Amino acid sequence: ALASTAGSRWLRWPAMALVDLFRAIPPLVLLIFVYAGLPFAGLRLSPFAAVAIAFLLNNSAYYGEVFRAGLISVGKGQWEAARSTGLTQRRTLIHVILPQAIRRVIPPLAGQFITLVKDSSILSLISIQELTFLATETAVSTTRIFEVWITVAGLYFCLCYSLSLAFKRLEERAAVART
Repeated sequence: ALASTAGSRWLRWPAMALVDLFRAIPPLVLLIFVYAGLPFAGLRLSPFAAVAIAFLLNNSAYYGEVFRAGLISVGKGQWEAARSTGLTQRRTLIHVILPQAIRRVIPPLAGQFITLVKDSSILSLISIQELTFLATETAVSTTRIFEVWITVAGLYFCLCYSLSLAFKRLEERAAVART
């Protein structure tokens, strides 16, 4: 986010290119590339390491863009006011700009985090035993396909709804701290 908003195009352009690249590749495609494609380059990864790398690349691009937007949303007047009081650029960023930007990015970060939880269902494709993988095994062994998948949907709903309530509370606390 900081590199994407930097004045130097030598910092800004590569940062923006990486963000655009990893936001454009679907998490499933990126996961398969990391898990199945990197062994061709001589890198053999465990399923967990492949997931960690693929989700890190994909989600850091989204989080970077969210924070970039948060930084840009703080008006230039805030920078100028802080600088006029004698704060250095670094102290201005840390003590004036970032606190305002962080409050503004809580809602999109919440949405992205919940999306990450839902995207975890693709882990079953590389045999990581998570909820979807176990549901598939249970549905096949019990032949109760409908009941198993209704349960999975209910569990995902409960988890995601709980997360959205927690983020809503965090957002409310940030709004109270602002006033």
